[in-house]
Order: sequence, then structure tokens, then C-alpha cells
Amino acid sequence: MSQGPEWHFAERPAIEHLEAMGYSFVPPVEHAALRDGDNQVLFRPHLVEALMRINGIDTASAEAAYGELAGISDNEAWLKVLRGDYSRKVSGHDTRLTLRVIDFLEPGNNRFTVTSQLRVKAEATRRPDLVIHVNGIPLVVIEAKSPLNTKDKSGEAFEQMRQYERDIPRVFASNAFNIVTDGALMLYGATGSP
Repeated sequence: MSQGPEWHFAERPAIEHLEAMGYSFVPPVEHAALRDGDNQVLFRPHLVEALMRINGIDTASAEAAYGELAGISDNEAWLKVLRGDYSRKVSGHDTRLTLRVIDFLEPGNNRFTVTSQLRVKAEATRRPDLVIHVNGIPLVVIEAKSPLNTKDKSGEAFEQMRQYERDIPRVFASNAFNIVTDGALMLYGATGSP
């Protein structure tokens, strides 16, 4: 983890602000235990636990659902899942059961986390500065720039975000939006937005 001006003035304050809002920080040292590999972005134990907690299903059914969800690589398909349009056969039910991955009725029933330097391996390995997960699903990617840099930080950050979208698209399949910040100014937009 970088300890330069970008960390001190943008990344760390963003993490601290999110922690003050109830998010838990997941340090990079824990990434390997939470994912099925460097090319995966879902935090498996968090998602399996959430599926069980929110839907009242058994571990085997939650693991099977995780396997299906891990294979979704399309943002529109993920949007349907996030909105509650996902069903599958689960133990103890004769018909398919609608499974929710986020509890919108009881927000306290969700696990909100932020992590830094999530190493994602694909054609090119990249590390977004910060990634926000809800129940183990990456929903927001944050690119931080040092406010001490006098260059056009937002242009540089947007270009880096586009590079991430191109090189590690898996992070953006379930993505709701992206943020670029220098710790003082924050801009946000949808994946692929100009």
C-alpha cells in the first residue's frame, strides 16, 4: 500500500469517512482468503453469508448460488440480480426461490466494506485504489489522486478508470458507479461514461 501523498490526502481520508459511516476496512492482506483467486473480485465468504442471512437458505444452496453469480460478467445481468431478479432451486423448496443479494428493507442486515489496492489479474494486472463491496459484491471503484499534484488530476484519474475498465472488466460487471477524488473534490459517473 502506497504511503505517499495520494494515500495520506485522498485514500486514507476516504476510508476513514466510510468507516465513520459504518463500513469495515478489509486490508489487502485479507484479499486472498476472501477470493477464489486474483482474477476474482467477489468476496466469497461475505456473499455466501449474506445469501444465507437474507434469504434463510442453507450453506450448500448459498454456495451453489455463489457459483452462478461468480459467472455473471455482464453489468445489465448484475443489475437485475442487485434489484432482486434472481432465482434458483434451493434445498427444501419444490420451486425456484427468489434470492436477494442485498437487503434493501433492512440495511443493517448487509455487510458494507471498503478495501484498498485490490489486485486483479487479467491480461494486465491492475490495482484500483479503493473498492466498495456490499455483501462481498464490488459496487463502487474509487480512483484517488494527490491534491498536491498540479497536473489535471481528474483527467488522469478518468483515464486510469478507463484503463481499469478495459484491462480488468470483471471489477465493473456488478459496478454501480465510479468515483475519482483528490480528497477535496469528488466526481462520479457510471461505468463507461465519457
